Amino acid sequence: MGDPSPSGVAEPPRIRRLEESVVNRIAAGEVIQRPSAAVKELIENSLDAGASSVSVAVKDGGLKLIQVSDDGHGIRFEDLPILCERHTTSKLSAYEDLQTIKSMGFRGEALASMTYVGHVTVTTITEGQLHGYRVAYRDGVMESEPKPCAAVKGTQVMVENLFYNMVARKKTLQNSNDDYPKIVDFISRFAVHHINVTFSCRKHGANRADVHSASTSSRLDAIRSVYGASVVRDLIAIKVSYEDAADANFKMDGYISNANYVAKKITMILFINDRLVDCTALKRAIEFVYSATLPQASKPFIYMSINLPPEHVDVNIHPTKKEVSLLNQDRIIETIRNTIEEKLMNCNTTRIFQTQALNFSGIAQANTQKNKVSEVSMGSVPTPKSCCFMEYFVTWENEKECFRTVAAAIGNFYALHPPILPNPSGKGIHLYKKNRECMADEHAQNDLTSDENDIDQELLAEAETAWAQREWTIQHVLFPSMRLFFKPPKSMATDGTFVQVASLEKLYKIFERC
Repeated sequence: MGDPSPSGVAEPPRIRRLEESVVNRIAAGEVIQRPSAAVKELIENSLDAGASSVSVAVKDGGLKLIQVSDDGHGIRFEDLPILCERHTTSKLSAYEDLQTIKSMGFRGEALASMTYVGHVTVTTITEGQLHGYRVAYRDGVMESEPKPCAAVKGTQVMVENLFYNMVARKKTLQNSNDDYPKIVDFISRFAVHHINVTFSCRKHGANRADVHSASTSSRLDAIRSVYGASVVRDLIAIKVSYEDAADANFKMDGYISNANYVAKKITMILFINDRLVDCTALKRAIEFVYSATLPQASKPFIYMSINLPPEHVDVNIHPTKKEVSLLNQDRIIETIRNTIEEKLMNCNTTRIFQTQALNFSGIAQANTQKNKVSEVSMGSVPTPKSCCFMEYFVTWENEKECFRTVAAAIGNFYALHPPILPNPSGKGIHLYKKNRECMADEHAQNDLTSDENDIDQELLAEAETAWAQREWTIQHVLFPSMRLFFKPPKSMATDGTFVQVASLEKLYKIFERC
């Protein structure tokens, strides 16, 4: 409420200028929204510095420690005093430079923001220097003069106690899931795109890195290193560009998953002019193509690199540079959507299943082939379902001996030896009839003709007891033991010991189009 005027009407509240420290902290909270945002900004700085190796260490999801080291060109000694001031940058000098900006950073807010919400220490050395310098920053300024120190090529930025002065933000992040998976995801995406840079990411104090990608010349090798061979196996190369003179520089290339790929959520790695960004409209268009082309399909894997003239990209529309705006965006999205749809329609005529023959030494010598690939062609014959079964399943006559010997070996290993006496159940009871000569003497003496007198009751009782004991052992000892001890460890499903040859989920996708 404002102060009342002489007439009794409340006056509007006064407008005051916020203190600079408050302004800076508010801005910092927008730029560094969470630890993963800080990691992304630091990695982009490393890439702008021409690094060929970037190493990240994280403690407590980034709240306690974020450490990013690179082998880039380093920071000049004379630039250290203003390094963490707001709007200090080496990326541009005039607003017009934004029209042709090619670096990932340009505002000069990332490092400054980190010093307003955390404790930042920078260690750096430039080429030709005999030693490096270490300096700590707080609220955008140096806490003391840079100190000479031993250093390796490049720069190391250490951010400690992130959000120490933002109680609500820190409490929210501590109560939420660890931010470390988001950090790993960011670095994985950078590793796929920047294939000439080595990336690693690990938890502080851990010996094993959760992300480790070596420099390579192959995009598929980078994807395989980060996301695994099973993903690469189901990818299709995609490429498109405009042919008209006005947009001759528009190019898109990448990889998309085919009909064999199975995942519960979409993985979309999008770089525009080497900048990791999101594009909601493009993502929705791609998801729509997959759902329309592959009914009940799983979520796709997409890697896409788009290159446009810098003046066609507005990079200054989001505080964290997470999104960009494109000139002729609708046309670009439509072109990409049509290209993906065409690729999927062509690849959807064939499903490929990876199978591996089992090799039992001395048992299944007939089958020495290590890998088989069976293709199931869809829509190429009048009866797709019968064709699928005929082509997918192996020929029984060729495999029968293998299955018979394997089954016999397993059966002999686990079978209980039957009692010496024959099984008396059913028709086997005739085996317990008395000797015919003995029976003739008994008939002559007792003149009895009942069936019971034809059976050796004592021997029969002994056999029934033995076989009853066998059945009890099978039910209560053998099968429970098999269920408990014959189950292989889960690690065998991924280390190559066992190979999945089929799954109902994938087979259903074949038949759903029939």
